[in-house]
Amino acid sequence: ILSVPNAARARIFNYPPGAPVPGSIVALPLGKGKDYYGAFWVAFERPRHFNEAQLNFLSTLAGQAYLAASNAHLYATADIGRRRLEAVVTSTPDPILVIDEKLRLLMINPAAVQTPGLLEVDEAGTMIEDAVGIPDLLDLILAPVSGKFSSKEIKLSDGKIYFASVASIIAEDKAVGRICILRDITHYKELNSLKSEFVSTVSHDLRSPLTLVRGYATMLEMVGDLNDQQKDYTKKIVQGVE
Repeated sequence: ILSVPNAARARIFNYPPGAPVPGSIVALPLGKGKDYYGAFWVAFERPRHFNEAQLNFLSTLAGQAYLAASNAHLYATADIGRRRLEAVVTSTPDPILVIDEKLRLLMINPAAVQTPGLLEVDEAGTMIEDAVGIPDLLDLILAPVSGKFSSKEIKLSDGKIYFASVASIIAEDKAVGRICILRDITHYKELNSLKSEFVSTVSHDLRSPLTLVRGYATMLEMVGDLNDQQKDYTKKIVQGVE
């Protein structure tokens, strides 16, 4: 606590020209250490000595001011964090659903709203059973999360296939909600199907000539005697074909 009974005599203050000079000043810190938010200054018109009761009263006022500043700082920090989260979720191209602990929609990004057949109701505060119209996705969201997250392939009404993953939101070692992220894997499923068709076609196209090669290689001994080197060659041909 800084107590100046006669501010006019104190040389530590520089007052602007023509400004009124206080008679006495008291200054108290708002917080301490890393939680320091500033100082609480009280000025009086006349010089005065401050007794213990008056200083205790001013300390109480400073404590209330510190709590107000601390709460304002926490609110500002939380608000900045919320805005950053909203910015990240909004700019993500994958559909995202954030659900609170009471299974209500807390946040929905534009990608989820624009995905056909995903949501029946796209308003925050709606119960998840009323918002999601896909039984498989609803079962995944409501099911207990095993490990870090649970996942499942979901097919929508427009034929697109999504890889849906659901994870718990943990705060202070307590689950306070869930987040569901869906990634469009339709293109990869189509590529996998094309790959399977390609492998099947190649296998079929190779089977016929290889069978022919194997058949003639095994029939060489039927049309004449083979020496040991020729027998070794035909054996390697058959093994290679197989």
